[in-house]
Amino acid sequence: MRHVETVDVTELAPACPLLDCLRDWRGFAVLDAASEARATDRWLKLENQPDAQWEWSGGIPAVAIPPIGCYFLRDIEISGSGYLFSGERFVRERTHTSDVAMNRLNENYPGNPLDHPRGHRVTVDEPLLMITGAGNPTYGHWILDFLPRLMIAQQLLGPVLLELPILLPSDTPPWVPRMLEAYCGVGPDRLRFYSEQDDAILCRRLCLPSFGHNGSYSMHSIVRDFYGGLADTIQITRKRRICLSRASFSDGRVFAARETFERIAQSRGFDIVRPEELGFAQQAALYRSASCIVGEAGSGLHGSVFSELGTVVASVGFNWVQAHVSGAFDQRFIYLERLQAVREANQGLQAFTATDADLVSLFDEIDRIQV
Repeated sequence: MRHVETVDVTELAPACPLLDCLRDWRGFAVLDAASEARATDRWLKLENQPDAQWEWSGGIPAVAIPPIGCYFLRDIEISGSGYLFSGERFVRERTHTSDVAMNRLNENYPGNPLDHPRGHRVTVDEPLLMITGAGNPTYGHWILDFLPRLMIAQQLLGPVLLELPILLPSDTPPWVPRMLEAYCGVGPDRLRFYSEQDDAILCRRLCLPSFGHNGSYSMHSIVRDFYGGLADTIQITRKRRICLSRASFSDGRVFAARETFERIAQSRGFDIVRPEELGFAQQAALYRSASCIVGEAGSGLHGSVFSELGTVVASVGFNWVQAHVSGAFDQRFIYLERLQAVREANQGLQAFTATDADLVSLFDEIDRIQV
């Protein structure tokens, strides 16, 4: 395993007023000062032990959130899914996605630019905006990491942002431009794509918004305000209970009891839904209409950012990111941890199942706390 030299993004861009940052294209302009994310309530869980019973436990203590704003950087090279280099040093942002990228550089990971130097090197003199990174193809990362970065840039820069094209790797899913337009009003003409396999882009001037959390998904209030503002425009005529189906996904993770799980959900008055089949306005309305969301642990649950306070969010399997999300949005989180592995698979993926009795007990607990 190699050791990649790093530099913290804060070392490259000390705090200074926005006008100075724009004039010199160097520094960190603050949108909101450092704050403290409030502690979150306990969650209801059935632990993975034979004699475990449902109990309230856990919770997340109050943690520090760094200042929110935008970094203005010079001569940053971008490659892959968002590897950032200042000279030979990897630019570290002290967040989950940045640390994933750093770990990939230190390992023999497919597409590692240190092992596979890019043959097409391009220098871009015009200022660019970068919001993505490791996890770029994943819905949950767009909801929790990348969209809030764009929102932060919009709030800080105002009309100046209209002059900045947004740089995206070519493996960006086709639904992302539609998401950017639906939630942030950014049209496809603002997007610039590069090949994550072949290109190394030297950005003479790069605007890099900070994340809307502390790096471990304790959310800044600005993220809650952003999604709350979007959700407040949605008119809801009735509340419903929804079960998120992963039947159409093929990511290597197999829930052997999925049919039983969904059948029980339907018998308890849940609608089986596949959000990926809806437009983004419809997705937001779906989550806003939910009094309870139940599903397998995964990024689909993160759509609860559009749901109202007090919504019950239930997960088959523990999802620590969702625990933070539900805490930030004052939602009641419940999860079934007691699962049985069927087989191990590559990259940590596995086939798993749950007993009928435990699945029934999950819905019993949902009914109990929704009363």
